[in-house]
Amino acid sequence: KAVAPKVSGLNDAIYLNAKLFKRVKAVYDKRASLKLSTEDAMLLETTYADFVHAGALLSTPQKAQLKDMNARITALETDFSQKLTQATAAKAPIFDTKEELAGLSDAEIAAAAKLAEEKGQKGKYALALINTTQQPQLASLTNRETRQKLWEASINRTSGGDQYDTTGIVREIAELRAKKAALLGQADFATFAMYDRMVKDPAKAVDFMQGFVPPLSATQKRERKELADMAASEGQNITIEPWDWGYYAEKVRKARYDLDETSIKPYFEVWRTLEDGVFYAANKFYGLTFKRRTDLPTYHPDMRVYTVYDK
Repeated sequence: KAVAPKVSGLNDAIYLNAKLFKRVKAVYDKRASLKLSTEDAMLLETTYADFVHAGALLSTPQKAQLKDMNARITALETDFSQKLTQATAAKAPIFDTKEELAGLSDAEIAAAAKLAEEKGQKGKYALALINTTQQPQLASLTNRETRQKLWEASINRTSGGDQYDTTGIVREIAELRAKKAALLGQADFATFAMYDRMVKDPAKAVDFMQGFVPPLSATQKRERKELADMAASEGQNITIEPWDWGYYAEKVRKARYDLDETSIKPYFEVWRTLEDGVFYAANKFYGLTFKRRTDLPTYHPDMRVYTVYDK
């Protein structure tokens, strides 16, 4: 919270510096006669575009206005991030009995008991939220009310009207971003943000995503019926809700493919996945080699350091 505004101010001090931009522009304006290499030409064009994008062509009063906007947006974005982190920890749902966690492994239940004790709820159980809407335990929990409580705690973690609510922050960020885009002569913030993307027109990006809707919708309707059929086969005549999806999808997978994700997980331990998977692929595709370093200090014992060698 203290550093983010200073970083924003530093960026403004660079990109809104009239003397610095004048020097960049002087080189840019002479680029045709400089016989630059492909890399240098690209660097020059990118640097110039970044300055212009950041507001280098604005008037002095407009730059002052932009700096104020940037500082406020940065503060709000930091506040949003911190509230999300705090809510993720604070909104872990509490359960009174071990039976409510039926379907979880003994290790997962023990972790839930430990977390509840840390939260001052000794003898109860807390399921930690992770930073996605869907929670991994939804695929295992047999108690439907438990699944619903976990899912709702996850999706509503920052919209409950309490100290973790971010809806007001989101609204103000959106309004400020729109004003910033208008100040920089852009139709909207999406257009402003996409200036250096492969697709620069937001409408094309939206059309691209909307093109997925019909086939995705058809697939989801088909899958929903499969899940409902699975539930019905167990005597559960229910409408499939979001908190049911992962649970019955896992049952369908097991029935159809004899695949149990919990039995596969041990093979995807993080360092094995990274070193035997990601690093191996990077070596085969790109000729990169990774050598672990144990001689360098890290700020956490779980960290690993590697030197990366090109072929």
